[in-house]
Amino acid sequence: MGPWFVVRKSDGSILGDIGFKGKPDKNRVVEAGYGFLERYWGNGYATEAMEVLIQ
Repeated sequence: MGPWFVVRKSDGSILGDIGFKGKPDKNRVVEAGYGFLERYWGNGYATEAMEVLIQ
């Protein structure tokens, strides 16, 4: 599924994207990934987005 845009709630800015790569394997394991514009690195956005993705 995905990818999805990661959008900052306060102003609607698109910060990057996040999603799953492929489908789960026989053990129900799937790779997840993300990409953010460099100016948003180091602010915890990827951590927050990944927490939401895996819920």
